[in-house]
Amino acid sequence: VLKCISKAGLKFNEYKCQFGQQELTFFGHTILQFGYWPHKKRYRLLWICQFQRA
Repeated sequence: VLKCISKAGLKFNEYKCQFGQQELTFFGHTILQFGYWPHKKRYRLLWICQFQRA
C-alpha cells in the first residue's frame, strides 16, 4: 500500500500518521475492520435531535 501511495506522488505527514490502530475516527465516523458508524459523540447528538423534532 505504501509503495502505491509513493508511486502516485503522495506523501504522508509523519506527525499525523498512526500505524497499527484498531480504531480510527475520520470525519465524525468511527471506522473498524467490521464497518463504520457515526462517532459516539455525534451519534448522541443525532439521537437528541431526533427527539427534539418529534
